[in-house]
Order: sequence, then structure tokens, then C-alpha cells
Amino acid sequence: PIHTGPNRPYVQSEFSTPVLTQHDERFDAIQALVQARAAMKVERRYGEADATRDTLQQDFNVVCDDRIREWSMGGSFGHRNDLKRAQDTAIQSRSYSRSQFSEDLQLADISIDDLQEKVNQRTRAKSERRYAESDALREDLKVNFNVVIHDKIKMWSIGGNFGT
Repeated sequence: PIHTGPNRPYVQSEFSTPVLTQHDERFDAIQALVQARAAMKVERRYGEADATRDTLQQDFNVVCDDRIREWSMGGSFGHRNDLKRAQDTAIQSRSYSRSQFSEDLQLADISIDDLQEKVNQRTRAKSERRYAESDALREDLKVNFNVVIHDKIKMWSIGGNFGT
């Protein structure tokens, strides 16, 4: 049967260098680690999943692309997917910024810099996997300051306008 959707199994990328056959003992070892990592992520065992990702990289030079559910020795997934991965990495490494479409601040007892620091605190909590704290900070920003955070584009906005 053909598997589609977000829970389909990971497969080796056709751009993997080298492309391994199922007769290569490395193929089975890599495939087992990749599938174990996927299961760990589903079970929210992110620390173990990250350690498995690191083992794949260090021991086999394998990179996983969770978006397309492929793995690759050497880390290539084809030109278009490699460009998308580079763009995603660039966005992930930048800090959150205020949207140019954000409403003006209506409160006198807090500044834009104070709001930016609250967003930064939430970002740190999220990156350190302190999700309850991250969620509480997001909720505080929304309820008390009408600040909406858009994680996909790494922006925040008073009133939630991002120009889309």
C-alpha cells in the first residue's frame, strides 16, 4: 500500500549520496534509527529524538527532513528542497520582530522594548522546551497586551495584524 500524509514512513532521498540498497547493512541500521526517532517524536520524547538525530548525523552522515519525511546521506534532498531547508534554517535562527502592521501601543505603563523582552522570554522558554512557561507567556501577552505571536514567520503584533 502507498502511505501518504504526516504519518507515512520516512524513505531514503533519491539525492542521498550514496544511495544505499536494502542489501547494504547500513540501510537497515539507518532505517531503524530514523523510524525510532519518528516514534519518539510522536510520543513527545524530544530529548531522545534529538539524541537519535545526532547519532544519525555523527555515525552515518544522515540528515532527516521531517517536512518531506525523507533521510539523506550527505544531507541533500534536491535543489528545491535544499533551498527550502536553507530558508527555514535562516528564519529559525533569527529573533522575533514586531510586525510593521502592528497597532500602536495604547498602554502607558509598558514600552515596545518591554513587550519585545517579554516575547524574547517566551522564545527562550520555547527553545528550552519549557512549553508550559512558553504557553503562559504567550497567553499573558495576548490577554494583557493584545499581542499575537506568529511562530511561522517569527513576528509579533499588537492586534494580530501581519499584513496577510
